[in-house]
Amino acid sequence: MVTSTARDGWIPLGDAIFATRTVATPAASSPSLSSSRPPASSTDHADSWPAASHDHLHVAVSPSGSFLATCRDASKPYIVANVSSASALDVPLVIYRASGTPLRIVPCDRQVASFIAIGFTNDERLACVLDDGTVLLHPVHGDPTYLSLGENARRDGIVSAQIWPHGMAALTRAGLFIVLDAWSGDEMVPTEYAHSQLASTPIFWTAIPSAVSMSGSIEMIAALADTTMQITSNDAIKLYIPAAKSIRSSPSGKYWAVVTAGHHLQIWLAGSSHHVPARLDLTDIIDDVGAHEVALAWCGDETVLAIAGDEAM
Repeated sequence: MVTSTARDGWIPLGDAIFATRTVATPAASSPSLSSSRPPASSTDHADSWPAASHDHLHVAVSPSGSFLATCRDASKPYIVANVSSASALDVPLVIYRASGTPLRIVPCDRQVASFIAIGFTNDERLACVLDDGTVLLHPVHGDPTYLSLGENARRDGIVSAQIWPHGMAALTRAGLFIVLDAWSGDEMVPTEYAHSQLASTPIFWTAIPSAVSMSGSIEMIAALADTTMQITSNDAIKLYIPAAKSIRSSPSGKYWAVVTAGHHLQIWLAGSSHHVPARLDLTDIIDDVGAHEVALAWCGDETVLAIAGDEAM
């Protein structure tokens, strides 16, 4: 008799760490997903987004899970079968209900390259960071409001940004981080980290909200060509972490998941020189799918998901 356990198919990495590998299945080919929705009419657009590829889109989910938003990500390739006019490449900013029903379609009066990042605030407004340093705040219903990240952001332009329910961080083309620690009240004022302006564009960077950071301020972990920096509101610290390709803080801020330049996944104690001895070699996965990037996501403080192409570990 063969006894199965919850860890069947998992790879042991030491005494208490396990890993498993899986291949993502498109929603369109999943019988459980496709059969659970009633047939839609030809005029119903609700069936288009769950099964379609979102590789060329910015995607954001509201904190409550009630809304989802998408818009064109101009940094990623977008291939269509037939392009008869420029309008064929137009992808509006759309807010959906969780069911997939379009709730609000926002006409785009700007070039698609203007949208750098989107995300929902704690009160479920959709925040859109544009490349000229403008932040648009779209409520589900009502008129949008506007916020400027300052003159330096307008002059130099924003190259990347991250948004979370209680704040955001953006990086200008000149290597300056600008943060916002609230979406309302007196704290809704952009702060520039001028003391730590980067001389070169980081390979990767991630923001840690002030509520879980060690310094009590919004922190950025920036992976440069030969070092990794921890940037706080008043300091910039060189970390012992080797050259990294991807970093993600756990929800509590206590741990960092790191993918090194050698394609090893390690778990580090935040802000220290200590990491879990066991490490996971992602080389086979990356080589199999031909991926150039590895995305990281935490499930609580105990599980890390590493995604390369259509495979996950």
